[in-house]
Amino acid sequence: DSAAHELLNRMVESDPTNKYYNQVLVNYYYKTGDKESAIKVFEDMLDKSGSKGEIYQSLYTLYTETAQYEKAIDALDEYSRIEGYDEDVEMLKLRLYVMKGDTLHSFKTVRGLMERNPGDMRYVTLLGDTYVLYDMYEEAHDALASVLANEPDDIYALSSLAGLYQAQNNDSL
Repeated sequence: DSAAHELLNRMVESDPTNKYYNQVLVNYYYKTGDKESAIKVFEDMLDKSGSKGEIYQSLYTLYTETAQYEKAIDALDEYSRIEGYDEDVEMLKLRLYVMKGDTLHSFKTVRGLMERNPGDMRYVTLLGDTYVLYDMYEEAHDALASVLANEPDDIYALSSLAGLYQAQNNDSL
C-alpha cells in the first residue's frame, strides 16, 4: 500500500492537471478510508480542473460521509451555480438541513420548491412531512389536509398522514 501510495503521489505531482491521475489517487484514499485526503485532492482539483460539476458532486458525498454538512451544502450550492437549478440538489440540501436540525433552512428549501412548482401537491406533502420531523403536528395536519382536500386519493399524503398519526401515538387513526 505504501508503495502504491508513493507511486500515485508521484504521478499526480508529475502532472497535477491530469484528471485521471487525481481520480486514481482519490480512489486509493477512499479505498483506504482516508476520506480527508480524498477531499484535499478534490479541493486541489478545483483550482486546476475545467469540469468542476463532477468534483462538487464528489465533494458533497465525501463531506456528507465525514459529517461536514456546511461544506456539503456549499458544494451543492456551487454545483447549482455551475450546472443550474436542479430539484434533486434541493432535495439533497433539504436532507442536510434536516440532519443538522436547521429548521429555518429546512422550511425555506421546501417553500422554495413549492414556489417553483405551484399547485404540485408533492411539495405540500413534503411540507407536512417536514413539519412532522420538527414535531409541529398541527401545522403538519393542516398541510396534509389541504393536499387531501384537493386530491383525496393521494397515496403519498395518506401515507404521510398515517406517519403523522403514528408520531402522535394515534395509531388507531
